[in-house]
Amino acid sequence: MKCIASFVLLVASLIATTYARKEVARPKINNCYFALYDDNRATLTSCTKDVDTYVIPANVEYQNKKYDVTIVQANAFNGRNINTISVASGNKALLLKRNAFNGISYLRKFNFYSKKTEPEIDAFPRNGILTHFSGEGIPYAMEKLIPKYLKKWKLPVGKDYTNVSGRDTMKDLFLLANNFQRNFGIYDKSTSLNSAVDIAFNGVGNVEAYPRLYRVFALTMGIPENRIVVGRDTIHQCWIYIQVEKFSTQKNKWYVIDASKYIEEDIVLGTGYFQLEKDFINNTLKPFYGSAYTLKPHDFMVFVNKYNYDGESGPNYNITFDNWLLRNGGGIRTL
Repeated sequence: MKCIASFVLLVASLIATTYARKEVARPKINNCYFALYDDNRATLTSCTKDVDTYVIPANVEYQNKKYDVTIVQANAFNGRNINTISVASGNKALLLKRNAFNGISYLRKFNFYSKKTEPEIDAFPRNGILTHFSGEGIPYAMEKLIPKYLKKWKLPVGKDYTNVSGRDTMKDLFLLANNFQRNFGIYDKSTSLNSAVDIAFNGVGNVEAYPRLYRVFALTMGIPENRIVVGRDTIHQCWIYIQVEKFSTQKNKWYVIDASKYIEEDIVLGTGYFQLEKDFINNTLKPFYGSAYTLKPHDFMVFVNKYNYDGESGPNYNITFDNWLLRNGGGIRTL
């Protein structure tokens, strides 16, 4: 048996050696170095010049041969001063490694012009640089990024919550909130105030972007779209409306999750995190605003679009929560 095992390992080693990529050159092209490989692919390894705008190309040419650019390596732009970086629309598949854009001064725009750009967690720095993200490749990038977080946090991806108990659903959503708070923060001076995309990559966003991104995570977990929406008062604050069967006697009721409400790190499930709307208004909104404003709950809005980025397709309007309930099969507000 030992001989057979040794033989199998030897064969596997030979196969891996046979098919391992080999670097064939590392030329400097348009002020950046690219590692070129014998499988006709290229990795952007470093750039040497400060420029206002840089486009990560679909391919590079060296000695009359083209190589598809498929990876941006960690720290490829470290120390550079660049205002705008774009991924060329013709790029067929690009992986942005962790820390790929670490150390860039004043990066203000990043354009996902390619429809298939996949970022790793922390591809972009979280040191206060506030970059605005746009481009038709954003849905693909987000669909690749969010499951990586969920798997890291040991949370489901694409789970069927149809027959899941209310308590188990609440547990998943609470664990999501717990991990979410430890990876994303609220910062009202972010470049794009309301974009779930910007907070996903920058790590910080404002009070509207924060629950938007939480909802995207919940949708990726498998929570149905008609059971979770982002709510907002007429002034400033935002939260999550969630329909979960909390108790057998309370069917179809909508609760509030204040995604920014602090959670002690070791708590597995805090049932108080799922609040009646009237309790959220009395205990959170009214103390926050004081007597300066009169809150009108039937004027509270919900956001219909998903990411809220420039050029997003699909519904791009906001309506009152009351009207949304009428359009989407109802449910009971817990006012």
